[in-house]
Amino acid sequence: MIPISDSILNFRKSIVNYLLIGINIAISFWELKLDISGQLSHVINDWEVVPARISTVTSDAFNGANPAAWIAWVIVSNSLLSGMFLHSSFSHIVGNLLFLFVFGKNRPLAKVKLTHLL
Repeated sequence: MIPISDSILNFRKSIVNYLLIGINIAISFWELKLDISGQLSHVINDWEVVPARISTVTSDAFNGANPAAWIAWVIVSNSLLSGMFLHSSFSHIVGNLLFLFVFGKNRPLAKVKLTHLL
């Protein structure tokens, strides 16, 4: 079933919602450009979320064995943010953007600042 609307009335526009939709579309076109040029696999390997990589770096950082592990932890933790914008196919991004458009506007207006991204 494809949602086209919801029953919650909201007369204010969610700028954060439209911003997230725009970022997703821009990154999808960038992924398409990289795929055509054959460079997409390098970006996916660097930016994707790999749980084993995150858990290894996190355990190294919190065990205190290597102070440089905190820098690696910050770099690897960024994949959690960047992985949200990587999509595997056209139908994947269309489905995600449709749900974001329909249900993203229902976030409470007081929490839109930061928690909307979470």
